[in-house]
Amino acid sequence: MSIKTRLKALKEELVTFSFWKSVRCEFLVTLIYVFIGCGSLTHIRQPSNDTFLKVALTFGLAEATLMQCVGHISGAHMNPAITMALLATGKIGVARAVCYILAQGLGAIAGAGILYGATPNKYHGGLGVTFIKDDVKPAQAFAVEFMVTFVLVFTYFANLEPKRVDMGSRSLSVGLSVVLGHLFAFDYTGCGMNPARSFGPAVITKQWKDHWVFWVGPLIGGIFGGFTYEYTQCSSEDIQRFRSSFRRQKSQAYGEPGQDQRCDSPLTTEFSFTPRTASNEDLRL
Repeated sequence: MSIKTRLKALKEELVTFSFWKSVRCEFLVTLIYVFIGCGSLTHIRQPSNDTFLKVALTFGLAEATLMQCVGHISGAHMNPAITMALLATGKIGVARAVCYILAQGLGAIAGAGILYGATPNKYHGGLGVTFIKDDVKPAQAFAVEFMVTFVLVFTYFANLEPKRVDMGSRSLSVGLSVVLGHLFAFDYTGCGMNPARSFGPAVITKQWKDHWVFWVGPLIGGIFGGFTYEYTQCSSEDIQRFRSSFRRQKSQAYGEPGQDQRCDSPLTTEFSFTPRTASNEDLRL
């Protein structure tokens, strides 16, 4: 596709009502997600040993509920790691990814700000800020954030498979992956697994210690999760064809390049993640 054609498609997308409706949805659901999820960490009642379970269920159920509400409109990413994974695997365009991430960041700040105003001063505490726990090194925290986000995005991609007949509630399965991540990572990092969720409270409370971990870990983990799911969809014949095509292109560096034969995965060929225009179907979960 030529640059002129790409720019024309980008312009057409940016002027559609459905595009900006999707962006508004990302802002709204991220706001609600941060408000409710981080609200479970304000400790208005005395903290107890079951606090981590309450937090895990709150974030997971919020994810599932909001995904059920707007998954058919925007995909209900509410997480830059999911958005970047879809961008990296060619499922959405750059314009949609940039607008989504900006909306998610602003929504997270708004959600944390509303929570700050709604919470009595003596209970503000860290307002759900994620931080590395004692004796956990930044590299270890990075590994934890990488893995829990990997699982989340891997699950998200699995639920976008249109030909599976064994599907239960797609939104609930993604929500359960969030619960799983919190049950594991809460004692290490507080479980960010979502850069926007970590960003909003950090802006409001101005607490930035080791904040890079909660961006770099989830973003890289999410991209790896997306690519890994794509790879698992390739049959051995698909992989062999792709390798053969790559070798031909390498050997014909000064000739006409061969066709790039990618995996014949239903996820990438029959279930479109291309930016929606007036004629495209919504991405449904």
